Amino acid sequence: MGVLIARAHGIDLRKVGSGNIGATNLFRALGAKWGLIGFALDTLKGLLPTLCCAWLGLHGWALGAPAVALVVGHCYSPYLRFAGGKGVATSLGVALALFWPAGLIPFLLWIGVTAVSRYVSLGSVVALPTAPVIAALLGASGPEVAAMAVAAVLCVVRHAENLERLVQGTENRLGRRKAPPSEEDTQP
Repeated sequence: MGVLIARAHGIDLRKVGSGNIGATNLFRALGAKWGLIGFALDTLKGLLPTLCCAWLGLHGWALGAPAVALVVGHCYSPYLRFAGGKGVATSLGVALALFWPAGLIPFLLWIGVTAVSRYVSLGSVVALPTAPVIAALLGASGPEVAAMAVAAVLCVVRHAENLERLVQGTENRLGRRKAPPSEEDTQP
């Protein structure tokens, strides 16, 4: 959804900031309002189709497979030449639809880690893997747990560059824009 929101504002989100199509880059490019709208829409992109599948009577693996496909489709969109986002908000929507406590508790953890550290990526890679664990501990079905586990692994893999920057101390904090290049940096 971030690509569409940015395009409506005359911006190619893939060519600004991190180049990612997700809510964090949208936040940095257009501000908090549009970043939150993008996050909400990406969450609904995972939530509503998964709920519709459940409403149609799908359960077990027949529900888990399309839920995972939603996250994969967000991360590797054929409409964007198989580029995409990191899948965090879409995974949240899927988890909320499959077994809501396994969506809500990691979301609250994500908010806490992000608020304290100011690193969205750190909040994501800490919170997402807790979803299948919480689901398993609270009695979700095997296919629900498996779908959340696949989504969590995919999202963590999509954060590989962020994890590298976190280790190096060069990851961008939320609310802090990159400093413009100095004259020395722009000299040939």
